[in-house]
Amino acid sequence: MTNDDSAALNISRRKTLAALGTIGVASAGAGLGTSAYFSDQETFTNNRLTAGTLDMVVDWEEHYSDWTGDEIEYARMPQGGEEPDYVLPAPDNNPNAEDIELVFTGTQEEFWDATAVEAYPDADNDGLQDPIEVPCDDLGSLDDVLSSDDRTEGEVNGQTTNPGDPLISLQDVKPGDFGEVTLSFHLCENPGFVWFGGDLVRHVDGENTEPEIDDPDEQQSAAEIGPETEGELADQIQIRAWYDDCDNIYEPETPAACAYHLFDTSGTMEQNLNTGDGDARDKEDVAANIAGQVTEYLDTIDDGGDDGTLAAAPSSVAEMGGNDGGTNQRIGNSTVEQAVLDEIDVTPDTSTGGINAADLIDGLETAQSTLEACENENKVLLVYTNGDSRPGDEADRQDVYDAAAAAKAAGIIIKVVAFDVDAGSNAENFLETVGDEVYLVQSAGSAGDVDSQRDDVASAINAQFDDVTAGEELLYEGTLLDFLESNPFDPDNNQLGYPLDGDIPAEEGGGMGRNCFSATTTHCIGFEWWLPIDHGNEVQGDIVEFDLGFYTEQCRHNDGEGMNSETVNG
Repeated sequence: MTNDDSAALNISRRKTLAALGTIGVASAGAGLGTSAYFSDQETFTNNRLTAGTLDMVVDWEEHYSDWTGDEIEYARMPQGGEEPDYVLPAPDNNPNAEDIELVFTGTQEEFWDATAVEAYPDADNDGLQDPIEVPCDDLGSLDDVLSSDDRTEGEVNGQTTNPGDPLISLQDVKPGDFGEVTLSFHLCENPGFVWFGGDLVRHVDGENTEPEIDDPDEQQSAAEIGPETEGELADQIQIRAWYDDCDNIYEPETPAACAYHLFDTSGTMEQNLNTGDGDARDKEDVAANIAGQVTEYLDTIDDGGDDGTLAAAPSSVAEMGGNDGGTNQRIGNSTVEQAVLDEIDVTPDTSTGGINAADLIDGLETAQSTLEACENENKVLLVYTNGDSRPGDEADRQDVYDAAAAAKAAGIIIKVVAFDVDAGSNAENFLETVGDEVYLVQSAGSAGDVDSQRDDVASAINAQFDDVTAGEELLYEGTLLDFLESNPFDPDNNQLGYPLDGDIPAEEGGGMGRNCFSATTTHCIGFEWWLPIDHGNEVQGDIVEFDLGFYTEQCRHNDGEGMNSETVNG
């Protein structure tokens, strides 16, 4: 849409008007008389004022997954406790609903391409957006582009788009389905404030099947329900909207981590890992080396360099053992890298007697308490122990399992680094029950082989601490109905939707207040929806029709609060 409220002064020619002056000169010579006139003329001509322009053009790419077609080559649901790569969460207030989870078997980009259903511009009708060279020249207003020949037409990945269809037009949505559209907008010539919102047009039961009428979640009784009674679909569909980097994929921030190093300091940890070349490796020294490598790596995840701080990964060091049921926490949630490294170096040299169930339980509970006090989201407990840490009594083992389960329930991931533990042994089975992951370091043919195992374990652990990133900012997450009601879009009645935060200060664009969006730049908003996995009968046949829209006003002379429509005296 266009607002021509800004003005530009364009004076194409300028001349200075001066008074005509004359100077008479008389002279005599050879009987001749002469005179001369000196003159100059400067004139302002063709003065002109040209109003500036503010025009917004929009393009998009839409995706839809119904678990059919080519997309199943690149993603599947998790299996056997596998961690998902992508999650669309079920609402907290619906205990019957489940998350939609994906594990990518190819790349995420390959999966997204296989779910593309339509775009503008898309001259070759493959569902993927064509490159746009000059948006303000190449794109038109929304009144024209929905029926444009450059919009996808025909069937792509099981969905058909016809000229004039709404942007999102799906006829057979089922629980577990999801879709996404990234809307790109461009402001032509001048910066502007931008709003984004929606309007609920129609929300009805539509076709009423027997399963829907019988469903306990159906709002109307069998006597009340009809095609035009209020439906449930808009209150079941979940959506999220975010500032996208124009790749159609929501990429939230990668949160920082908290690390806790818990060392078994029982006597057997002083023993060596035997090697065939006679150059034995001390278990406690190997454990300290792994913990040191992890700590040094954690120093780099927030800023990509070694600055001596663990701001993104506060770390703790503790020791357990001695059959006394106590834990000596040497340092807790420290952000000083050297302080953590110093305690790691000291701890393995304080080996005591044996280790029992009470030692393990207190170590787990102390770690849980400290990690819960750490504000970062990812909490990781690293336990360094020997094969003989397994209690011989079954009841004692169960008590250890319960302590580990309590820590896991608190969101703590337990990683066990175990020394001289035979694969498939009772000791390994015990540690696998305690931890989420177990890494083995064994005696080997040479000291170099042990060192390789050590470094491989450290690398495997480090690989699971992602670099901390700011990620893409979320605008909204919740039900479709709530989004439409809380961000109403009806500019004629001054309902403009959600005020978006632009990329330049308002003052730079000549305005005031929140940030404006720069001109001649591509800006993207992602809009993703999903129907959580549920019995879902109450939504059978329901129809939801809604509008999505952008509103923009020039930045210059405005404050981002919307146009003033009140009468002004004078």
